[in-house]
Amino acid sequence: MTANMSRHKKLCVHHSIKSEIKHYIKSEINRYIKSGIDHYLNSGSKTRIDGAFLRKVSGLPNEFAYKDLKTATNRFAYEIGRGGFGSVFSGTLSDGTKVAVKRLHHADDGIDEFLAELSALASLNHSNLVRLHGFCTERSHYLLVFEFMENGSLHDWLFNADREPLDWNTRYRIALQTARGIAYLHEDSSSSRILHLDIKPHNILLDEDFNAKVADFGLAKLLNKDVSRVVTVHVRGTPGYIAPEFVMEYAITAKSDVYSYGMVLLEIVSGRRVIDRSGESEQWYLPSIALDMLREGKLEDLFDRRHHMISAGAAEEMARAVKLAMWCIQNNSALRPNMATV
Repeated sequence: MTANMSRHKKLCVHHSIKSEIKHYIKSEINRYIKSGIDHYLNSGSKTRIDGAFLRKVSGLPNEFAYKDLKTATNRFAYEIGRGGFGSVFSGTLSDGTKVAVKRLHHADDGIDEFLAELSALASLNHSNLVRLHGFCTERSHYLLVFEFMENGSLHDWLFNADREPLDWNTRYRIALQTARGIAYLHEDSSSSRILHLDIKPHNILLDEDFNAKVADFGLAKLLNKDVSRVVTVHVRGTPGYIAPEFVMEYAITAKSDVYSYGMVLLEIVSGRRVIDRSGESEQWYLPSIALDMLREGKLEDLFDRRHHMISAGAAEEMARAVKLAMWCIQNNSALRPNMATV
């Protein structure tokens, strides 16, 4: 009987702790969004956005009921994407709006990313940033509701051999629109500066007309405009796109996104992955290949030959894009351009 009482006591304590955590998360979300008050989380917090400075949210997105999102996605039947902390499902709201619903795998995991993305996107409005329709924080369910992007990610169109390759005009427009979206985050988004910190083809989504929108703000950092550099305690992001100062000094600036953008630009021009060890060639790092071809005056050998016919005008634009990319990926962040210049 004593053992049963002990087990019962442990279960009650465990349930109480989980309830406290869930209540804490809920209250934090309400504090960030509904009250619109700036909140700085220190490293001792139970749920921490890893050094991000959360700015005042000027517009509250819709709050959805879990049952409505469950219905909209047909019980989460159509998975269109999956990441480390959650899956994305396609769905249709009651008014006929097509949406992409991002759901955390577990309530206790990925809360930092959930809060960062919700806080970053709640009041942003730009044609080259994915639109947040709303969110759900009901019970143990944490979901974000985004506009649906019919043509998926840039990654699928660059590296999926089953798809028709994008022509240069479309790629050029995607590169330009992506740059505009990032520049808005850095300079034009109210009184704050937002660092994305995970720019890569997977996180550049394409609508039905192949217009580009930057997505996935789970690693984003929100800074006051007068703050230009932040030191973090963890290196997070995707290998190949992470700026060297982030890895070596745990320091991030807007130039860290510029570096990532430069890598993406090389991939857009070449149709090759930044890191590709799948072939027999000893050359597997795209920047090194590009630098060799630039020095040898053979940049056209870098261009994605799936274009078949490349006009002289397109070849000139592609060459300029490669040179711009090399400017963006310099090891010394001070030598990189800012996104407005790009």
